[in-house]
This record gives sequence, structure tokens and C-alpha cells, in this order.
Amino acid sequence: RPELEQQLRQVLRGGNLDRQPDDLNMDVDDETRLLAYSLTPVSHPQGPILGAVMVLHDVTEQRAFERVRSEFVLRASHELRTPVTGMHMAFGLLRERLKFPPESREHDLLETIGEEMQRLTQLINDLLNFSRYQSGMQKLDLAPCAIDELLERAQQRFAEPAAHKQIELITELEPPLPRIQADVTQLDRVLDNLLHNAIRLSLIHI
Repeated sequence: RPELEQQLRQVLRGGNLDRQPDDLNMDVDDETRLLAYSLTPVSHPQGPILGAVMVLHDVTEQRAFERVRSEFVLRASHELRTPVTGMHMAFGLLRERLKFPPESREHDLLETIGEEMQRLTQLINDLLNFSRYQSGMQKLDLAPCAIDELLERAQQRFAEPAAHKQIELITELEPPLPRIQADVTQLDRVLDNLLHNAIRLSLIHI
């Protein structure tokens, strides 16, 4: 197998594999099995690499379980998204018709319901994205990314809700920062979840 020979040569030269190797398909007793493997160099006490050890694990049942689990989560997330979207739209229309003073208990309850429904929608979207990545339906879109710009945009997005709860968002960085290869959209989503939860759960004592 060409891919195995290439990886073996890389290990024998003292290098590491760039990523986790793909499973091997192998016919055993007229049945196709999936084998995960690892390659480890064998070195002489004085330093030279003498060879390599290849360890194989039969992961056929494990991969089947992972596939079923991923399909279940994907299907469940799709089924949940439809009623939650309908509830979110209906609640938006209801909130437009119900007018309560900003300091009233009813106003606070409506705001809480809206925030929790938005959080539920985000959780469902996160489940969908997670399932797509696991199943290979969605790939990371890697591109050069500046960390300081990433954090600055996140700070700007949440400046208003933070100020509403009397919270000041401060970014502390020690330049120079390296540029990284990352999926900017996904990192934005991670930062949004962290900041949203931090602001929502912060208790202000006056």
C-alpha cells in the first residue's frame, strides 16, 4: 500500500506522522474489517533507527457505533430545529404585542425566555456542526488568522450586552502574536458562546 510505505519511510527517517492515519480496510475470512494502526521507530541505544513497529487495532465495531451515534445526533438535531424555530418566531410576534414596563417582573421573564430560546437554538446548531464534522460532511476552512483581530471583533460584538449588565470587556495581549491557521467562522462561534455564557451568568453586586 503506497500510503503505508510513505508513512513508514517518514518514521524511519525520524519524523512524525502529520496526522492520525486513516483506517485500513482489510478482508479477513471473507469479511471487511477496519484496522487502526500506529507506527513507532525502534532505535539503537546509541541513536540510529533500526526499524519500526506497527501496531494494529480492530476498530470495526467501534466505527460502526460512532457512525450510528453521529447519524442519530444529526437526525435528532434536524428534527429539533423545526419546532424550536417555530417557537422562536411565535415568541417574537408575542413579545411585539405584549408591552410591559422595563422594570417589571413580566419584562424580565420575557427577556429570560428569549435568551433561553436563543441559547437552545445555538445548542442545536452546535450539535449539527459537530455531527457534520464527525461524518466528514463539513470540513474546516483553514486560513491565516490574526489573533488580536479575532479578539477585537468578539469584544465589539459583545460590548453593548456587556455594558447593559455593567461589565467592561478588556483585552490584554502581549505582542507580537503569531498568525495562525484556523477556521475563523468556527473560532468566532466559540468566542461568541464563551462571552454570551459569561455575560449571561455574571451577577453584578452594587
